[in-house]
Amino acid sequence: MFTLVCDNCGKDVNEDTDFSCWNDKGVLKELADDQCWVEVEDKHYCHDCYIYDENDEILVRGIIINSITPIGEAKKINKTNE
Repeated sequence: MFTLVCDNCGKDVNEDTDFSCWNDKGVLKELADDQCWVEVEDKHYCHDCYIYDENDEILVRGIIINSITPIGEAKKINKTNE
């Protein structure tokens, strides 16, 4: 069974759903992508814990992270591709 927990605040990706976990990683990645979670350097961040700065870098509660990897393939979370 799979779930994601934000490495910054501890929020569970399933917090606003009727489920506590998933048996399919693909469904989990789709849910995380739909909720605008990002994966950066093997850490996961919910939409409340990051913003983009003026250089399109992710700012996570005061930590600047240069590489950006969206979770899932449905959307690319990058302001230059909007």
